[in-house]
Order: sequence, then C-alpha cells, then structure tokens
Amino acid sequence: MKKETYITFIVILGIVMLSFGQDWTSSSSPDTVYIILSVRMIGASWICNEGGTGVENTTPPLSFSLDADTFSASLDSATAPVMPCDKIHHIFWIENTGGITLDINAFFNESLSGPDWVHSDFSDTLCRGVDTLVGSYAFESADPTLSTDPAADWTVLPEDIGTTDEFENLYAEDPSALGDSTWDAGETDIIDFHLLYRMPSSSSTVRMQHFYSVISAKISD
Repeated sequence: MKKETYITFIVILGIVMLSFGQDWTSSSSPDTVYIILSVRMIGASWICNEGGTGVENTTPPLSFSLDADTFSASLDSATAPVMPCDKIHHIFWIENTGGITLDINAFFNESLSGPDWVHSDFSDTLCRGVDTLVGSYAFESADPTLSTDPAADWTVLPEDIGTTDEFENLYAEDPSALGDSTWDAGETDIIDFHLLYRMPSSSSTVRMQHFYSVISAKISD
C-alpha cells in the first residue's frame, strides 16, 4: 500500500512541475518579462553561371571551363578558328542570392588584351579595322529562352568601372524562396548579361589573343 501511494505522489508532482513551465510571473515588477528573438542576417552574395550562346554568335560554340571565379574559353587555329569580323556572343546568368540589393558593373581589362589587338570605343557591333576588337555588353531581364532573344541595345564595354553603375538595383533574393536558383522570366533577383566580341577585319599577327572581361558587384547606393 505504501509503495502505490509513493508512485502516485511522484506522478502528481510531475504534473505540477510541468504546469509551472507553461508561464512565468515576475517576482519583482510586472514589466520584466522578456521575449527574445534570434535572427541571422543574409549578407551580400551573388552567383554567375554560364548561360548559353546568343543568336548573333557566328563562331563555333564556346565551351567554358570554370577555374575558381573565372570562366575561360579558347578558340585557336588548331581546333576552332575565328574568321575576320566573326562575332562571339555569349550570355551569362547573374543571380543575387543574398539579402542586399546590388549594383553590377562590367568592364574590359585592356591591359591584358594583347599582345597586339586594341579595343574599339564604338558602342555597336560593326566590324572595325585591322587589329581592332569590338567589345560590347548588355544587361537584360532574365529570359530562359535567351538563345532566341538577342540583346536589344549594345553598349561599349568600358575599360574600367565608371562613376555610374551599369546595372543598378539587382534586388535581393525573394525571402520566400531562398536559394531557389531558378532561371525564370520575370524574376527580379536575376539578370542576363550579354557579352559580345566582334573580331577585327584582319589581323597583323597569327599569335593567340586574350580578352579579359570582368563582372563586379557592389552594395547598391
């Protein structure tokens, strides 16, 4: 009989202690009850993926390789030569994956464009003179059918970051679909970056040429 009474007491005490955990009463003042919320901010973050070949491309399709944060591709005389006035039109997909609105800039690093070709200052895609390379770019809204959507307006690829951002306000990622990485039309956290090079009308050398295009992002101002 004593054993059963003891077990009953333990069960009742457990219920009482459980009920005490449901609320809390201040022992000193009625205004000292605290609610703590823990949050983690999402900082600046973005990704750049190889999108595909643009419709104005007249060279053999480029196959890019990724080394760290650099995409690279080669067209040489042994495998896939370019012809005078050929166009290389490629499209990259840029997505804001962070929680801060970004401004995007692109520029042509002419100090690394040699050994012999020079960069044209014309903001179009016309073929220029001997050893004169045309570099142009365009930002457009995300379009999953970009292979059939040429860039509407080309701008000369600058040779450095200017005083005005080239694409402003790539909005932070939709908080309801973090990390969605979906390339769909109309998404405000994604843009297409069109990059176009127009080969010279002729070249004074048969040496390999190298072109470096840089994409950078900063917190929107």
